Amino acid sequence: MSHSLQEINLEELSRTLRTAREAKGWTLEHLARELWVRGFATSQNKLWRLENNPPSRIDTELLLWLEKILEVDLVGGDYQRQVLIDDVTSLIDSFGSAETPPAPISQGLRRIHDHLKQLLRKKAG
Repeated sequence: MSHSLQEINLEELSRTLRTAREAKGWTLEHLARELWVRGFATSQNKLWRLENNPPSRIDTELLLWLEKILEVDLVGGDYQRQVLIDDVTSLIDSFGSAETPPAPISQGLRRIHDHLKQLLRKKAG
């Protein structure tokens, strides 16, 4: 899935991405390697374009991975409802412990968290 230019402020996205990457002391090559190691294959060239000359369509999954790895919010709005499947399964697994896990920062994961919490209350009640 991708977002169009109308939905995302590309200058802000590019600035935020570069700032977050530099705050970690990473080069574009390092960031591409981190994405690759964690399961999302992309090129250094694609990341350079995001920082310097974003395309008219932006890969939503790439944005989610960048947010996760760089620990930053790149775009707001309804986009924040989208989440990575691995994050959802990890959240579900965390409900297997005795205590309810804390609510995640991501709006999408927080909605899933709250729904699971309600389901567990109904089941217990």
